[in-house]
Amino acid sequence: MWSASQKNLELITTAEVFLQPLYGGNYTKDTLNGLRYKRFVKSAAFAKIDPARLPQTEDGATFHAYRTYHQVQKWLGVELNGIEENPTGAHSNNNDERSGTPPAS
Repeated sequence: MWSASQKNLELITTAEVFLQPLYGGNYTKDTLNGLRYKRFVKSAAFAKIDPARLPQTEDGATFHAYRTYHQVQKWLGVELNGIEENPTGAHSNNNDERSGTPPAS
């Protein structure tokens, strides 16, 4: 049986491996944050940056993976307990402090 942290780590890793090729990356060499930076630098050269066209950050991909996992479990009829429904371990009190990454300044 997997522990919650092992399941979360595998979920996050799988999501990153899936998303990296979508943005032209190689999961053995690139990170999502690195791909985002490369895409930003390339588009900054043209003086018009469309943030919607940048790859997700690693934190964004993590939460996307959690939401996707939760939705699939609901479709399958699997009832999750409170900790599994919120894999970050944070309480559901509308607190937006979810990421360890500070906001851009």
